[in-house]
Amino acid sequence: MSLIPRTPAARSTTARRLLPATLVCTAVVAASATTGAFAATVITGAQIADETITTKDVKNGSLSGADLGRASIFGAQINGATKKTFIGVNGYQVVEELVTVGGLETDAYAEVYCPAGTSTLSGAAYWSTSDAAVQFLINSDGSGVAAFASNPSDVEDDLVVQAVCATVN
Repeated sequence: MSLIPRTPAARSTTARRLLPATLVCTAVVAASATTGAFAATVITGAQIADETITTKDVKNGSLSGADLGRASIFGAQINGATKKTFIGVNGYQVVEELVTVGGLETDAYAEVYCPAGTSTLSGAAYWSTSDAAVQFLINSDGSGVAAFASNPSDVEDDLVVQAVCATVN
């Protein structure tokens, strides 16, 4: 059974009805073909003027650390602060305590604390004039450094204790 009418009058009526549908289909195919070609256009960095890309031009979450240059952005720029800081660690400082220990004195002890709001990242302890070993430890709560030592010399010496302190974000 054929769907196209066999009489000439019926064929011309059907052709008139099919003509608009054919034109619409042709237009849709042509539009989709040109849209695909347009979407394939790639903009390169050479085509973008320096310092013209702004925050609103970049999709949230589309950049990672690998996309940024080494040391190109600091915590202050991320957080909107006014000075440059390192991401994660801010306000780095070394705090030092010096205790004078008499000659051949045993059980010397010194402790140094980090300022409020900071944590101890590392520490050190040593004699000012002697190469003798000094034992030190970072306090379990991260508040500072304690040192224990005996002055091996028969003269007075200074026991120096240091704590490396910073705010850790």
